[in-house]
Amino acid sequence: MMTPEELERKKKKEEKAKEKELKKLKAAEKAAKFKQQQQQQQSDSSSASKKKKNSSRRDSSAADDNPLDYEDPPTPFGQKKLLSSQMAKQYNPTAVEKS
Repeated sequence: MMTPEELERKKKKEEKAKEKELKKLKAAEKAAKFKQQQQQQQSDSSSASKKKKNSSRRDSSAADDNPLDYEDPPTPFGQKKLLSSQMAKQYNPTAVEKS
């Protein structure tokens, strides 16, 4: 016959085993959902790449912008720089070095 302490230990072990199994099931469900999301993203990205090819034509017009349009006006000594001007659509290192 088992003592009450041993019975309690056995119950605790069984409870822990059940909890562990539940955690494993939840983890497996999460992994399955994650795989589904990745597959959907891959299928979405393949259709998005087709759209990207079409939009690349529009991006070439952005390169035609005049970089001088986006230069900041000169700032007098001791005054704060005016940042309200429009930002360029692309990074232009020469314009950045001038400011």
